[in-house]
Amino acid sequence: MRSAAPRGTHAHAPRQRGSRRTKPGGDPRNVAGDFVGGGGTALSAPLIPLLILAALLAVAWRQDRWGTWAVGGLTLLAILFAVAGAQEPILWRTLQAAPFGPFSGLVVVLSAGGFILSLLMLVFGILGLIERARA
Repeated sequence: MRSAAPRGTHAHAPRQRGSRRTKPGGDPRNVAGDFVGGGGTALSAPLIPLLILAALLAVAWRQDRWGTWAVGGLTLLAILFAVAGAQEPILWRTLQAAPFGPFSGLVVVLSAGGFILSLLMLVFGILGLIERARA
């Protein structure tokens, strides 16, 4: 007896909820759309937070109040990037599948590197805010 799988799906494949644009995990055939559309990719933040990061970096060099606000914004972005990087599904799936090959190892190294860089950005943001408060 055949299973009552919806038309266009396989009986053994799990059903994914949501539209093509919002389904969890994204579509591997649409990485550029995920990057620009706001969802990000497995190894990159979405375009909008990266543009905000670039704008805040440009203003953070100033020694006035605007620069201090920019350093505070960078510190908040660091928290956001660290939390998002720690929850990245591809990292946890890869770690659970150990032992893994060279490509999977590269994914782990890049994901861990991004998480470490986010933490460094957080530490240096806090140090920068303390230095600006003393000045």
